Amino acid sequence: MLNELSPIVDQWYQHPDQGQPFLIVDIDDDAEAIEIQYFDGTMDELSFSEWEGMTIEECATPDSWSGGLEEPDAEIDEITAEFLDDDDDWNNSYETMG
Repeated sequence: MLNELSPIVDQWYQHPDQGQPFLIVDIDDDAEAIEIQYFDGTMDELSFSEWEGMTIEECATPDSWSGGLEEPDAEIDEITAEFLDDDDDWNNSYETMG
């Protein structure tokens, strides 16, 4: 049976009998390609004809939609917070320029 679903960017899909969910990341009409990202973070590309031959269904966004993506680095968050808290330094440097 041919797949009658249209690929939609930011929509999750899955094989009804197997496999992990995947997200449509981009659709390139010129190259006739669909870029997908599996829940574990693996990227892949499908041709339009591959998409049409797949047995898939739409699914809900997984609870932990970041899947295999790395968690943000706590040290970077701390540095960013310190930088944003130094608002007085920004104001003072502007005043000394003028």
